Amino acid sequence: MIADWNKSREEKSAGLGHQTNGIRVWCKPPDGWIKINSDAACIPGASQVDVGCIARDDCGRFLRAKTAVLQGQFQPREAEAIGLREALSWIMPWRKTKCIFECDAKMVVDAVNGGSGNSYFHMIIDDCKDIIKHFDEVLVGLRII
Repeated sequence: MIADWNKSREEKSAGLGHQTNGIRVWCKPPDGWIKINSDAACIPGASQVDVGCIARDDCGRFLRAKTAVLQGQFQPREAEAIGLREALSWIMPWRKTKCIFECDAKMVVDAVNGGSGNSYFHMIIDDCKDIIKHFDEVLVGLRII
């Protein structure tokens, strides 16, 4: 993870880190904010979800990172929601203001910022919303990859 981060810093210094073939890549948050990216992976039939989170400051500098393996069989949308929930829970004791959380699952972002439901997925989203209530300034957005 550190090697990948160092490589991305080198590419940024060389002017390669903002646009690649018209595809938007990570953008730094506004001044005074931090950005936390989360992602999750699950293999159909496997009994675990792998989660990763990284926090960077308004200059793109690495602040901290976390990985976790959670036991259970989940659908991809549930795994992504779990990834966001893990990121929120992980950051909350450390910092509760000016945080932007990004994930690459539109259904998770839409659910956190809007609707409700009664599925297991929505129970995880409700957990996310409950955690968000403990933050002063927080945004949850979609990372375009």
